Amino acid sequence: MSINFSFNSFDNSTQNNTITVNNNDIDKILELLKEVNLSSQDISELKSAIENDKEEIKTTNSLGKNVKNWCLSIFDKVTAGLIVNVSLPLIKEKIGSVLSAIYQFPIQF
Repeated sequence: MSINFSFNSFDNSTQNNTITVNNNDIDKILELLKEVNLSSQDISELKSAIENDKEEIKTTNSLGKNVKNWCLSIFDKVTAGLIVNVSLPLIKEKIGSVLSAIYQFPIQF
């Protein structure tokens, strides 16, 4: 399966990415979050949150509580300046696109 991403950054440039995902390769999708300055630890924590929410996702077909909490913590880090060189709208768009690719339903913040 191929997934196309298009992101508009705060400086009006557009970044296009195409990746091929085999067997729901979450690691490959999550690597895209490095483009918005998320650390390997942040990405690892998201992967754990996704794993912990698997059963909840099956019944609700929406983000699980662990992933929601992870997102809120990332948004707080951006707002506090702990994640630099990225705007809050851009990081929300990127995380939403990555999670949509993983879950196969739309995610918006």
